[in-house]
Amino acid sequence: MTTIKNYTKSIFLLFVTAVIVQSCNIETTYETVNVKNRFSIVLPSFLTKTNDLNDDATLQYQNERREFYVAVIEESFDEVDMAIEQLKEENLDFKNTLEDYKKMSFDDYKSQLTNAEMYNTKDTIVNNMQAITTHLRGRINGVDIFYCLGLFKGKTGYYQATSWTLANNEGLYNDDMDKIIYSIKEIEETEVAE
Repeated sequence: MTTIKNYTKSIFLLFVTAVIVQSCNIETTYETVNVKNRFSIVLPSFLTKTNDLNDDATLQYQNERREFYVAVIEESFDEVDMAIEQLKEENLDFKNTLEDYKKMSFDDYKSQLTNAEMYNTKDTIVNNMQAITTHLRGRINGVDIFYCLGLFKGKTGYYQATSWTLANNEGLYNDDMDKIIYSIKEIEETEVAE
């Protein structure tokens, strides 16, 4: 009888272990979000829509429990021209190019952070848009943050896609964050008409 009990316990423990291991292997699912028929972006399904991350953002999603956030800001070429004119008053000389937009945007991020470290910066093409992507670590209000940033030159303006989390979650979410940044796609007029 003891042998049967031990055998039953062993099978039960093996079953519980298998269930636990299987639950750890649950893959993240993604969904494509269309934003005002101007652009789309692929987001993990664990994120929910919000509106309190950035007043200028067209798209904002979060998962507060996971400390995982995403925002996309759109700026027309005309808006960037106006910002450049204001910067000229401060003796700063920028042109309306993706490279100078990068300098303005990334300098703004770095100015808000202490111990800012930018790495893995790439000039690339993403979904037929000229792009610059990077990773950034820094501290804000005493909290270490990890960012994935992408700047994209569209037909009528720029897209600034940002995903961030706590720095100690970088290894856990880096792939999801890169997938988000590299998924942004400007919607063509023919796609809207279909």
